[in-house]
Amino acid sequence: MKITDLWTRLAQFVLAVNVLFFVGTSMVILFSPHTFQSIVQFVPFNRHYLGDAGIFQLAVSLGLLWALPDPSRRVAHIWIGTIASLMHTTNHVYDLLFVSTPPLFALWLPQTLTLLVLALSLLIVAIGCSRQARVLKRTEAGLVQTT
Repeated sequence: MKITDLWTRLAQFVLAVNVLFFVGTSMVILFSPHTFQSIVQFVPFNRHYLGDAGIFQLAVSLGLLWALPDPSRRVAHIWIGTIASLMHTTNHVYDLLFVSTPPLFALWLPQTLTLLVLALSLLIVAIGCSRQARVLKRTEAGLVQTT
């Protein structure tokens, strides 16, 4: 498998979309928690809990941002973001299926589907970049000729 500019650009695009979404969400959580609360409608309101969630989400986003320039060399950052995103999505799916009532289900479904698409896109990038990283290591070790 040869590293291509197309794959790198696609990985960077997916990372950028995830970073923008998660940083944007973090900013709303941190600087306007009541607005975020009104969107997601998790009760009761807890500013401290929302602040913690916003900070952790921002930290994961910064890891993905760090991976953006060279995703095949910063795979660990992508995997951390992927695992966090998959766990976050799983939590939303659980709430959607077992906690929500019909009005909340209708509200939470689009949010959960958005998180699922983002998490799966990160998973694809993490797998692809892991493969690319192995190719890079073999190439740098002189085990594979590039033509």
